Amino acid sequence: DYTVDIPALGDDTFSSVAVYIVERDVPVTISNIVWNTTDPVVVEDPVVTDTSGSIYTGGAGDYMLEITTDGTLNTTEHGLWNAQAGEWWGGESAVILFYELPNFGDVENPFTEAQLGVRLHNGGSADYDADLVYLRVSETTDAIDSDYDRSGGTVIMDAFLASRISSVGGGGGAPQVYTDDTANTALVDALNAAYSGGANAGNYFVVRLMASDVPASGNWQILTGDAGGGTGEAPVINWNTD
Repeated sequence: DYTVDIPALGDDTFSSVAVYIVERDVPVTISNIVWNTTDPVVVEDPVVTDTSGSIYTGGAGDYMLEITTDGTLNTTEHGLWNAQAGEWWGGESAVILFYELPNFGDVENPFTEAQLGVRLHNGGSADYDADLVYLRVSETTDAIDSDYDRSGGTVIMDAFLASRISSVGGGGGAPQVYTDDTANTALVDALNAAYSGGANAGNYFVVRLMASDVPASGNWQILTGDAGGGTGEAPVINWNTD
């Protein structure tokens, strides 16, 4: 007996079958041909079942980038209760955050709403602003040198942290500084681009908080995922898909 598996062709149909004899001048008898067919496989469009949720940083998901006075770059997984964006021993520092993208399946543009929030432990006394910027998608929670580049990335919100909100700093608790409506729209666009139809599900959405200009003094102190309150205090992205 000889069996040949013919792969499915989706919605296409077969009009003919050709059999080729490789070795010529050899008698060949073909009999008892049987066709075993199966029902067509219907591939349904993927459907997003999760309609809302939150993504938190934590553990290796919080970094502080340090630029010393001589220009040396230092990158540290913070591992502490707060990370600082601003002046750093004559140089400066920034906060980089890694958010693991949820898995909605192979769907385009699943995010419909989103907002990002942090908890300020201390607003500092400096009068500079700190911008929120989307950097890249990463397979790991490793910062890279280009994350320091102030000109790189896509701005989600100018002046996400500003002197006018320094008074909210102090103590622990849930995030209380959130992106505004315009930034939320930019955040949704960035999340959908990063998700890339499901190709980057499970990878990390990387953002940075960094002073808009090189600061001379002061720091914003942001509670991290390593703070005592865990996800109750960690930087968060709240999202919706409906």
